[in-house]
Amino acid sequence: MPGATPIYGFPYPCPDEQVGPQAFQDLANAIDTKLGELAADETAALNRPNARRESASNIATNNVLQVTVGANSSFVIPAAGVWLVSAFVPVIGGAGVTNEIRLRVRQNTTPRFGVTRNSTSGSTFLNTNCFGPLVCAVGDTIDTDFFYTGTLTVTYAPIMNLKMIVRIA
Repeated sequence: MPGATPIYGFPYPCPDEQVGPQAFQDLANAIDTKLGELAADETAALNRPNARRESASNIATNNVLQVTVGANSSFVIPAAGVWLVSAFVPVIGGAGVTNEIRLRVRQNTTPRFGVTRNSTSGSTFLNTNCFGPLVCAVGDTIDTDFFYTGTLTVTYAPIMNLKMIVRIA
């Protein structure tokens, strides 16, 4: 019975076996199969999935945690892996005071990471961003939630950028 290499499983004849054309054919087939797998891995590495989601505008309710809703407010993971997710929220408001803004990235409704900006001087700040890695399975839903306190009427529209950095087979 032929042996096989430990890493790639290439077949080879054992010392007591006769080497014939079939042994060379089996080795050639195994090498061709492995080259095909490597080509598929190369294509996957060079064409990793990525996405950009620019959410529709939402009106922030003062002192209420809100899940971002509307067009392009979420992304469904198409391939398992480690994804780098960044979220940015340009906030449009008028004159007034912003006490706190919080933006969080959620995976399947569970907050994973985010940023909170508090104002101790009563100044107005309107933009905030956060980023981090997420280990995702196929079908996971990535979205954001937003929290705001202050005297402004605030409209916000988060922008998410997602890029697979490692594939999980």
